[in-house]
Amino acid sequence: NVVLLDNNFPENNSLKLLAEIKTHHFACKVIMLSNQHNAYINNQCNVRGANFIIDKNNEVDKLDSLLTAIKTGGSIN
Repeated sequence: NVVLLDNNFPENNSLKLLAEIKTHHFACKVIMLSNQHNAYINNQCNVRGANFIIDKNNEVDKLDSLLTAIKTGGSIN
């Protein structure tokens, strides 16, 4: 299972939801999409269990290959 989660929820509820998903569905892969790509946000996402963080401004083109790699169990570059 894969969840695409956007970090642009009001009042940082996306971080709360991320933690809840990983608590109840640890094996689920969570890809956090963010346009606030900085060290603080990355750290908060990592602490709460995000498997991947995609910068919506510069990395959204990597999403297709990332999903394919997750599906096939291939390597993720």
